[in-house]
Amino acid sequence: MSAYFNQSFDALKKNRLSSFDFSRNEIEFHQIKEFVEILKDNNNLKSVSFSCRDIGDEGTIEIATALKNNQSLDSLDLQYNKIGDDGATSLSLALAVNYSLTMLNLESNCLSDAGAKKIASLLNATESLQTLDLAQNSIGDDGVTDICNALKKNNSLKSLNFANNSSMDRLAEEFADVLKKNVSLTTLDLQYNFIDCTGAAKLFDALKENNSLTTLQLNNNRICYEGAEEISSALMVNTSLAVLNLQNNQIGYDGTKIIVQSLKKNNSLTTLNLASTFTTVKKKERRNRRNAGSSGFFDGLKDNTSITTLDFSSNQFEDFGSSMLAAALEENYTLNTLILVNNQMGDESAIEVVTSLNSIATLRLGHNQLTIATVRELSLILQTKSCLVNLDLLGNLIQDEGATDIARALRENQSLIALNLANNNISDEGARELASAMKVNQTLVSLDLSRNLIGDIGASAIAKALRRNKSLITLDVKYNPMSAGGTRDIVLALKDNDFLLHLYSDSYTKEEDVFLSSNRTRMAQIYFKKEIRFSDYHQLSNCHACESPWKSGASLLYHTLYQMKHQSELEQSNVVPFAPLESEIYVNLVLHKTAEALKIKYLHFIITALLGENSQSGLAIDELLFKKIASLLPIRNVLPYSSVGELSVPNCLYL
Repeated sequence: MSAYFNQSFDALKKNRLSSFDFSRNEIEFHQIKEFVEILKDNNNLKSVSFSCRDIGDEGTIEIATALKNNQSLDSLDLQYNKIGDDGATSLSLALAVNYSLTMLNLESNCLSDAGAKKIASLLNATESLQTLDLAQNSIGDDGVTDICNALKKNNSLKSLNFANNSSMDRLAEEFADVLKKNVSLTTLDLQYNFIDCTGAAKLFDALKENNSLTTLQLNNNRICYEGAEEISSALMVNTSLAVLNLQNNQIGYDGTKIIVQSLKKNNSLTTLNLASTFTTVKKKERRNRRNAGSSGFFDGLKDNTSITTLDFSSNQFEDFGSSMLAAALEENYTLNTLILVNNQMGDESAIEVVTSLNSIATLRLGHNQLTIATVRELSLILQTKSCLVNLDLLGNLIQDEGATDIARALRENQSLIALNLANNNISDEGARELASAMKVNQTLVSLDLSRNLIGDIGASAIAKALRRNKSLITLDVKYNPMSAGGTRDIVLALKDNDFLLHLYSDSYTKEEDVFLSSNRTRMAQIYFKKEIRFSDYHQLSNCHACESPWKSGASLLYHTLYQMKHQSELEQSNVVPFAPLESEIYVNLVLHKTAEALKIKYLHFIITALLGENSQSGLAIDELLFKKIASLLPIRNVLPYSSVGELSVPNCLYL
């Protein structure tokens, strides 16, 4: 048990904390009982997390006892706790008389149909619960029926995560009926539920009548062409749906085409994920499509004025699709995020696309077959156009020559804030050129050079650049063949750099360890400590029983900012304002040096960076937490929370 945890627990006893997180500390049952007694009389605590603590039914029953009396708690996270039907029963009874809790997370527990029936009883009784997560339980058809019957009458729940449960036969039909009658649900997650064409047809037929749902996650199901026809038909008349995820279904080329074409008549959808909807196309079929009927594939984008994010990754449209997409992009001025990862695109295809861009701010072309030819076009664009802010070229073939061209563009570009050049066979020569550009570039915030061929010579050049660079906040150089000495050069350069806050590398020596544990920059004035995370951070992202680092990062960012705002109150309670993070949390949460911590120009990107980025996760910062973070920052104008691309992150914050 850490000293920080003990100090915080003492502050909790004194009713001085608004949130508390047990998930990163080993706890014993007697501490749960002690917490329960505190919660009964606490009127300040708003949020509690017990995630990944294996409290089981016994611990849940104790917590439920406190919830009967507490009327201040609004968020309770109980994911990954082996909670069964008895625990669900106790929560249902307690929350039926609780009027403050708005968010309940029961993801990855052991609820069956019996437990679902109790949750359904709760939905019939509560008027306060707005967010419910039941993903990855063992709820079957009977449980689905009970939940859905309750949702038909419930008018408070806004978000439901029912991903990856055990129902196969009735799920789509039951939820379709819900969508026809429920008027409060705005977010529904049904991914990994074996929904087939028939089920999809029923869901989207219901959406023709529904005017409240804004986000629908249907990725990783079994939707095929027949389902796509109903999806297309619904999109032409639905006026509320803004986010639709159909990734990794079996829609096929023709099904995907009619969905895209339906965008001509849709003015509500802002984010569409069609990644991996047709992944196997035979050469003969591709040739036939080039010769007949393929030209209209992306025509729906030409007249659409609402789509801002399109993910078309892993669809192997290769050369025959690039000209069609380019033609559509030339006439589209609203799309700002385009994701074309793993599409087997060569230089000819990529050049057609990149030279047709109008309003694209985020462009992801990772894992294609791009070489110096594409990079040269991108370099020219970066020197002449100012709209591109996030460029991802992960896993291509740009090598040192391409890195040199990009470096040339960085010396003049004033818009790009994130650049991913990982896994591109860049050696010391390319690293030297990029480092030279970093000395003069003052806008780039994040640079990923991981998985390249950079040795100690490149590391030395990067270290020299860091001593002069005043914009870079995140630098990733892990999985490069630099020695501990090369890493040392980079780390020790931070003595003269008050800006870099996220450094990822492979190895370090005792000398760096001593420096990192003792060095404090001017950031200490606001109780931030510079921390470096090395390559073992990936252990957490591979642990399915742990909260994701980006989600933890968002939560800890909020608590850290809260501590800054209420510093005098915390000093009185003897709580350390900002302690080093526990060893298993590989997330940096420092914003910037003291003088510019809350005035940085690209604050929206930093918050995104703090959450991390994992295109396969599908996990997101929720709207409530986003609003909490925003409330603690001196921001004049905050755009509405929305999902962007395949990551759900705040769209933008403007100072």
